[in-house]
Amino acid sequence: MSEEEVDGFLSTIKLPEPAVEWLREGQYEDADELKTAVVTAQTRIKALTKSGKVFGQGAGEGEGGGKDDMTVKEYDASYADIAEKYNLTRPAGEEEEDTDE
Repeated sequence: MSEEEVDGFLSTIKLPEPAVEWLREGQYEDADELKTAVVTAQTRIKALTKSGKVFGQGAGEGEGGGKDDMTVKEYDASYADIAEKYNLTRPAGEEEEDTDE
């Protein structure tokens, strides 16, 4: 493909400018080869930016934290510590369970 054809195709896609510049440096036999390079670049960028992954919702991958990573006994002890520190009571209707197993 000629440089003009490559530039024309690359002007129609949405990629960060450094990725477009990297793709411009390549040599492509045909449009299919260029499209394959674009898909590869998009996949790599998504992997680097963790595109599509939920963020800001508590602990990250492998960081632990949160009630799900605690035993019921540990959670209740933590809750009791906080309640005592801030002079709180359990919400109405929530019974304290016996966790002395």
